[in-house]
Amino acid sequence: MYSSVAAAKSAVISAGEEIESLGLPSEICPLVFVLTGSGNASSGAQEILKLLPSTYFCGSKQTFGAIRDGKY
Repeated sequence: MYSSVAAAKSAVISAGEEIESLGLPSEICPLVFVLTGSGNASSGAQEILKLLPSTYFCGSKQTFGAIRDGKY
């Protein structure tokens, strides 16, 4: 648990930096997140996922994010 949203975001950014430098295990690649909708939960999840090194794909009304090939 984090003391604030800023502390949680800082931890996610640190994890993203580690992913960027070391990559992810090949067993979990590609790592794909699919978020649907435009409500508070989806918007909050997108805000956090955008802190990670990733590629985003937009469908008709959905946003798709993927960390591919284990390293960026």
